[in-house]
Formats: sequence, C-alpha cells, structure tokens
Amino acid sequence: MNSVSASTQTEPTSADQKTPGIPSTSNAILALWEKAADHLTADELAWFSNLTVSAQMEAENLSQNLENMACLVSSNVFSESFHCADGLSVLLFSLSHQLDVINGLLKVSAKAGERLELQASDQAEGAVVV
Repeated sequence: MNSVSASTQTEPTSADQKTPGIPSTSNAILALWEKAADHLTADELAWFSNLTVSAQMEAENLSQNLENMACLVSSNVFSESFHCADGLSVLLFSLSHQLDVINGLLKVSAKAGERLELQASDQAEGAVVV
C-alpha cells in the first residue's frame, strides 16, 4: 500500500504529462513558466504573450529550410550530402527539436495571454462602482 495519501499527492502539470525520457525544450519552457507565472507583472505577461511572434519566425525559418532541402533532394545533391543514415537522423532530430521549441513558445504565449485577460477582467470587476 502506498504511504502517501491521496490528499497529499499533486496533480501533474501539463509539462509532466509527456512520456518520461529525455526532457524536451517544450517541457522545460512549460515547467519554468509554471514556476514563474504567479510572480509576473502585467508587462512581463504581455512580453510572454508576444512569444507568438518568435514562434512565427521560427516556423517561417523552418519552412524555408525544408523547402531548400526539398530542392536539394529533387536535384540529387541532398542524397550525396547525406549518404549515411547518421547525417539524416541528425537533421531529422534537429527539425523535431525546432518544432518542439515552437510548440513550447506557443503554449507559453497562450497561457500568458489567458492570464492577461483574467487580470484585465478582474480589474474591470474591481473598478465597477455600485
């Protein structure tokens, strides 16, 4: 029987719900966000909510890189550059990592935006004079 009672166990955060293994950048970003979110000013929350701009730039860069690689593949230069599986797997892991970073940026941006909206509605309710 488990000696920890159900009342003392904590619910996993969204950062904890990924399969155990090598920590991802997205999980690290979310874990740090969860620790800091309650202590951020409105200006800091606004900054974090604008991470969508960074995510958009990363996605555009990734798209351009993939298009360039597609051109290399179609011209057979790619197969000459990646004649071993190790080179190709490194490339694919890198692309996966880039998508994971974009995912983390978008999640934190959304969470910051939600907090800003909540703060604004709380302030609006507090400003109502009866």
